[in-house]
Amino acid sequence: MGWFNFSLISMLQNSSIRSFERAGLESRMVQVGNEFNGSTVHVWVPKGYTTPPPEKPVVVLIHGFGASSVWQWEGQVKPLLRHFTVIATDLLFHGESTTQSPKRTESFQAETIVLCLRALGVTKFNVVGTSYGGFVAYRIAQNFPDTVEKLILSNSAVLMTPEDDRELCKRGGAETNWELLLPESEETVHRMLRLLFKKSSFFFLPRFVLRDYINVVHNPNRKEKRELLEALVIGKEAAPSLMTKVDKDVLIIWGDNDTIFLPFQAQRIKDYLGERAEMVMLEDAGHASQIEQAGKWNALVIEFFKRK
Repeated sequence: MGWFNFSLISMLQNSSIRSFERAGLESRMVQVGNEFNGSTVHVWVPKGYTTPPPEKPVVVLIHGFGASSVWQWEGQVKPLLRHFTVIATDLLFHGESTTQSPKRTESFQAETIVLCLRALGVTKFNVVGTSYGGFVAYRIAQNFPDTVEKLILSNSAVLMTPEDDRELCKRGGAETNWELLLPESEETVHRMLRLLFKKSSFFFLPRFVLRDYINVVHNPNRKEKRELLEALVIGKEAAPSLMTKVDKDVLIIWGDNDTIFLPFQAQRIKDYLGERAEMVMLEDAGHASQIEQAGKWNALVIEFFKRK
């Protein structure tokens, strides 16, 4: 009977958690807001963390939609910890982060992360966001400019239009973005994975493992995750006019085979932000460029944040 409870995806998740711990991070739960409208944010911070040491600037990592920090930053935390005070946050309704608030926009996610960082004694930081996490990172830089030193957007189409969103759904064979990004069937998971990665062993997983992936990664807080996508301001009709330029040094990293957010969207951001933004296309990488080209991705991030 024990075999029927076996979960390969849970084992992989636990392995990533142990990897975070071996790298030198520990899990923390941070309460922000008030008892009626507050949030609980799960973060990974350096072991024994009290306040950020001045010799190691803070780098905040914000993962993409549907997963959590341990699924998306395993290849980053150890290399980055050599140079920086790394704080990896779990977005609301991802991992163990929750809120009592009815708010669901990316700006509310940004506000919650800033409150969490303040509770940790962090008032100045660099921020990295991948995909949906980049939407949140941009909102932090936009709405809390005094807190952000530098910004990295990794495969994150912060100037996405409604037409871009419709074309993404077509590529994924879905009517809406939540049908694609919150898969309920093995076939939908398979289509999503082929959009996420240029090449991956995930493509050949048997159906029972894909079902396990749905249960472990996507089913927790499914209703709330759908609400996050429906409340997303970026990608709506008025969104481009709301994305005011940030007065920061910005690095745009993109996989040249990204089929979630196509490479032309990176160039659009670069053209909009102007000379304070630089763009790097990583060859042989898809949407999850920090996973598929971890070594090159990490080197770009370290060099950019260490640059005076």
